[in-house]
Amino acid sequence: MGLADASGPRDTQALLSATQAMELRRRDYHMERPLLNQEHLEELGRWGSAPRTRQWQTWLQCSRARAYALLLQHLPVLVWLPRYPVRDWLLGDLLSGLSVAIMQLPQDLLSRPALLPFYP
Repeated sequence: MGLADASGPRDTQALLSATQAMELRRRDYHMERPLLNQEHLEELGRWGSAPRTRQWQTWLQCSRARAYALLLQHLPVLVWLPRYPVRDWLLGDLLSGLSVAIMQLPQDLLSRPALLPFYP
């Protein structure tokens, strides 16, 4: 039994009624906007954004909060360092850093013979 055989008249009727319902909703949709004349447009235009010099002044103002956010953005270590559990993690972090340095540094140097002047 194929896909065409499985769909009966009931499925077609449901699809047709859904399509008809969408069409009815589309016909009922309308939007009302007020008509604007030149005076009203000019009045709305006066309420526009501030002049460019005013915008630059507001963008270039430096407050304490803005300077602090900029500092944290460029130095993220200042965000997590005060919450770092020194007693719990410092010894483990030092040992893992030392083991990585002991293993990785010689491997890195051996993979680049141009850096070693006395490479056999």
